[in-house]
Amino acid sequence: MTRPSAKLAPAQQSRAEESRRLLLEAALDCFAEFGVAATNTTMISERAGLSRGAYLHHFKSREMLIAAAIDYTQQKAMEAIESGIRGLFVDPQDSVFVDIWKHALPDTFLAGYEMMLLARFNPTLKAEWQYHSDLFRAKRADILTELFGKQVAEADALPLLEGIADFYRGLKIMELVRTEAETLRTIEAMAPLFQAKLKALQSKLLRS
Repeated sequence: MTRPSAKLAPAQQSRAEESRRLLLEAALDCFAEFGVAATNTTMISERAGLSRGAYLHHFKSREMLIAAAIDYTQQKAMEAIESGIRGLFVDPQDSVFVDIWKHALPDTFLAGYEMMLLARFNPTLKAEWQYHSDLFRAKRADILTELFGKQVAEADALPLLEGIADFYRGLKIMELVRTEAETLRTIEAMAPLFQAKLKALQSKLLRS
């Protein structure tokens, strides 16, 4: 299955690929610092240390840039998904729920959320998000099936994983109006509930 953003991108050479990566990293930095709506072509080009012409070579439109940024962030997130799931279900540390908050959701999370909101009325961006959502769901299901077997994975482990993920997404958004201390108290209040469910599932892990 070809990702939707691939249709928007020009053919890449190795040098051009590095320029494109620099532009995407710069765009995400600017999105995180200034917001998606307030970021413009000049800001991205200057942050990347490249010309505006180089930017326009890779991204002919704002839609193309955002679709590529979605793809880039989701590919990077996919690289860490297996270690994250195994760390949560197989051998969770006492600090796991604070660690998720500190490390699993980077500063670019809110920029990603902004890009997701833009997809509400943009079929191209919506297709890009749906493509990656489907990939993530399939990957999560494969890892959990390996750990628990298909029935437990589908009935128990996957819903719990998605519930935990949604909790942290909401938590990250609420950081806009909450202090760090309030966020930590919320995590501390919910952690025992998650821990109890994870402990119950550990007894169902398949043993090789």
